[in-house]
Amino acid sequence: MAAIVPTVVGSGFRIVGEDIDGSETDKYWLRVPKWATYAKIYFVMEVKGGTSVQLALFEIPPVDLDDDHAIALREASAFAALTSADVTSVVDIGPGVTGIADDVTGGAAADSYASINCILPEILGLHVISVGDNNTYDLAVIFRP
Repeated sequence: MAAIVPTVVGSGFRIVGEDIDGSETDKYWLRVPKWATYAKIYFVMEVKGGTSVQLALFEIPPVDLDDDHAIALREASAFAALTSADVTSVVDIGPGVTGIADDVTGGAAADSYASINCILPEILGLHVISVGDNNTYDLAVIFRP
């Protein structure tokens, strides 16, 4: 059991040049602004020192801020791991962004887009998982009405 303290954000959140090693997982919990309907996530593997980095999205019940109770945001428990430097993965989240079906395939060695058709949770979790040492990534989330 690990209690979480969500980061309160305005219209966006950004991490640039974050180094991640070994089998680490960086976890970010964002309190989604009440006015937000959509989110766009940019995930970039800047430097490939190890094997890959991977993005996973979660939500957590706002009444129990414990990461033991985190659940995957729809099918987004893990996107394709990025395996090449300078590869960008873009994820759109919100009602109606895909029509009916989600598209969470993504690409490993080329820029890619994914989309998740759902209402934004009150607390959005972003986990960056590393395989191998000395990977560097950028991560940005932009909320829109």
